[in-house]
Amino acid sequence: MAYVEVRSKHENRSHAVERELLRLGASLESKLSKNVTHVVFKEGKQVTWKRAQSWGIHLVSVLWIEK
Repeated sequence: MAYVEVRSKHENRSHAVERELLRLGASLESKLSKNVTHVVFKEGKQVTWKRAQSWGIHLVSVLWIEK
């Protein structure tokens, strides 16, 4: 289960990343929860980063999807 928070210069790019993950067969969550196993993160909210770390959720970059 993945959650996406990807921004570039204050522009939300999460939807494009979500579409690619869905194309690859991933399951997505619309909100960060303890059901999430991976957070795709770039320039997002600090609270998202800290919460994911404290819950032991993998924080990955968009490059992770390409691999």
